[in-house]
Amino acid sequence: MNLISKAKTLWRYTHAAWALGDDLRSRLVLATLLPRLKFPVIRVDSERVHKVQIRVASLRRVLYLRTQDIFLVYEVLWGNPYVHPEMLQNPPHCILDLGAHIGLATLRFKASFPQAIIHCYEPDPENFKLLEKNTIGLPGVVLHQEAVGNRRTEAVLYIPNNRHSASSLRRPSDDGLVRELVCQVKPLDDILNEIRQPVDLVKFDIEGMEYEVFSASALVHQVRWIVGEMKAGPSEIEQFITLFPHYESQIHWQAPKIAYVYLKQRQ
Repeated sequence: MNLISKAKTLWRYTHAAWALGDDLRSRLVLATLLPRLKFPVIRVDSERVHKVQIRVASLRRVLYLRTQDIFLVYEVLWGNPYVHPEMLQNPPHCILDLGAHIGLATLRFKASFPQAIIHCYEPDPENFKLLEKNTIGLPGVVLHQEAVGNRRTEAVLYIPNNRHSASSLRRPSDDGLVRELVCQVKPLDDILNEIRQPVDLVKFDIEGMEYEVFSASALVHQVRWIVGEMKAGPSEIEQFITLFPHYESQIHWQAPKIAYVYLKQRQ
């Protein structure tokens, strides 16, 4: 059964690679990244950066990604968890991307809402370099090499080895190796004030900081949509949702402790 499950996963990733790649070489590169990680016959460098041509709806871009980033390419570019159909009926004009990583959600937003202004916040310097490359020349994209927290300060950013998607202001609970870097942190209300225009959509992927960040914000309750990924159990997610009594909520579980939370402001 495990072998069958692996084969199905490999097929899904290959199908996505063929749909997202904009030329044969790019399709082959994207299609082989998962097998390199999951079925290595030789040592695999998960930090190696690949350059591919992608097409997301009508958006065509050069994408720089590490081998390890293929999971998020599949999840964000192909799965498209942050764009809900009702957003297309009344498109957001200003988007806040908290935990922008290498820019995959921003590219997805630009494909769906080409006129939107998107402010990207990403503190991991290696992620930020790829974020710059992946969004260069895109109109209306503003980059900030900062983290979001519950107050303005400097803090330690913990970066697990070979897992840049899990960089966090919280020290990991496991015993894996991490690098520690000092980064600049701003509270969400400071960010919303500095943008100086109404924000319609806040996307977050901030690795365990959700309750601290949003409970300290008053201005976020003026935002129409709030959507993000949480690595937490049902009770923690329900506690998070109680912060937004004037919002409709949906929870889409991806795994026992991974879910996408979707909040829509009630009219």
